[in-house]
Amino acid sequence: MSARGAIAITGIGAVTPIGVSAIETAASVRAGICRFREEGVYEPIGAEGGDPPEPLTASAVATLSPSAVGAARIFELAVRAVRDLLREQSLAGGADRADGKVTGWFLALPEEDPVTASWGLAKALGPALLDRFGDGSSAVAAVSAQGSAGSLAILGNAAEAIRSGSLARAVVVGADTFIDRDRLALLDRDHRVKSARSSAGMIPGEGATALLLEGAADAIRRRARMLATFGEVGTGDEPQTSGGDRESSGRGLTHALRAALAGGAAHAPRWILCNLNGEPYRAVEWGTASVRLARELGAGARISHAADCVGEIGAAIGGVMIAQAIAGFARGYAPAPEALLWAGCDGGSRAAVRVLAPAPRTEG
Repeated sequence: MSARGAIAITGIGAVTPIGVSAIETAASVRAGICRFREEGVYEPIGAEGGDPPEPLTASAVATLSPSAVGAARIFELAVRAVRDLLREQSLAGGADRADGKVTGWFLALPEEDPVTASWGLAKALGPALLDRFGDGSSAVAAVSAQGSAGSLAILGNAAEAIRSGSLARAVVVGADTFIDRDRLALLDRDHRVKSARSSAGMIPGEGATALLLEGAADAIRRRARMLATFGEVGTGDEPQTSGGDRESSGRGLTHALRAALAGGAAHAPRWILCNLNGEPYRAVEWGTASVRLARELGAGARISHAADCVGEIGAAIGGVMIAQAIAGFARGYAPAPEALLWAGCDGGSRAAVRVLAPAPRTEG
């Protein structure tokens, strides 16, 4: 893709259980650091046999107040991620305001379930963030409540808006929390939380990320620090979702990966970042898709899953994977100058994208 049509990532921020910034989070994942601890927010269902339940193991942002729950907790996570973005990148002065175009805010939110639906995030979070950080040239452009998959799929919405000329730049925020009693009760009921009665389950986590996107040509023109670019976002829909009685068919993920790889990959990916989280359903899905795409994916790729360190963080995972890729490119430990990212959610949505190291800047 030419610089004219490419979309650049020129800023990133994050807060996770293992980092107060995107840089710290990526370094902690690289070092294999985790902060899985016993949490009293929810008491898991006990194993059969009458033994008392063991405490819940979770991955929470330690500096968040226990009294912050639901929408208030999501807002606080998002605020911290945007603040981290702003430490390195001034949105007010980062691009020409004379162009008359707005900065679009794109929000990736928790996947909707009976609990998160009551939080009202789709209507409330965007205005609350703009009230805190926006100005006259800011507006909420799109909201996705597709959890993990939405954190990558919404990149495609932002890229389309920038390429069309309706936006000069985009801020993409992904925020999610599973540190919630009612949400954990739903997951535990379905044997999805790692516990004494569900050894193959997720470790609940939380986090938020914020990305600044703009056209690569504009970034070059204003000599912005270009952290990475990304290719076409592939999406797909899985008919046999995790709530059903059958394993994933792998069709949705296969479609998403094939579309992402068709967007210009010259060779099989050597680095794959994904949202495998310890649940058998996702492992089976990845196995099925990787067999179907054996020719395109090749063999020998390094596979990384940040859930080993942060737990299941839903709509924040896309930004964390991008932070991993950016750090790998910048610090020289990436096995290749590009990474293939994929993620899936409970409801069937799947998304994938290639993230590429920036080309060396030439002077003159």
